[in-house]
Amino acid sequence: YRVLAADIPGFGDSALPTVPYSAESVAQIMVDGIDAIAGKDAPVYIAGFSFGSGIGAVMAKLLGNRVKKFVLISAGKDLEGVSRFDIPEFVRWRDGKTEEERRAAHRRNVEIIMIGNPAHIDELAVDIQAGNAQHSKLRIDIINKARMHTAYTPLLKCPVAFIWGETDSTIGPNMHER
Repeated sequence: YRVLAADIPGFGDSALPTVPYSAESVAQIMVDGIDAIAGKDAPVYIAGFSFGSGIGAVMAKLLGNRVKKFVLISAGKDLEGVSRFDIPEFVRWRDGKTEEERRAAHRRNVEIIMIGNPAHIDELAVDIQAGNAQHSKLRIDIINKARMHTAYTPLLKCPVAFIWGETDSTIGPNMHER
């Protein structure tokens, strides 16, 4: 296997996609990147984490029969037929007036979305969250309106697998339904 791990446009060091953007336009940029690197006929396996699983669902639809398997990791937002646990609202780290307040916000956000036990959140996790948040330019609320999982996942012809952690925040007490 050959692993391609790319930033979604507007995340990390990647530039924002052309405005106005949508789930489809962002996924098409990702597909174009796969085509350029792996070739237009290359079979692909897609794994997407959280927001990336929604973009991955659109990519899998665009790539059609080339997709041999699609794995959604920690997916849950707007995935029809999958009960969702309403998570607390994220803390707006940009509102912090001091570095200490911003780090506290990042720590809380890691607790909300990533690590179920706050005692397991170390400074490295906070550093990673802070770095990723500072590099994120994409307005995911615009794209989330597309309900990517519900709109695209049921249409896929490839095998689909799901992975959730035991204390995954998007499913809360609903793990027994998985």
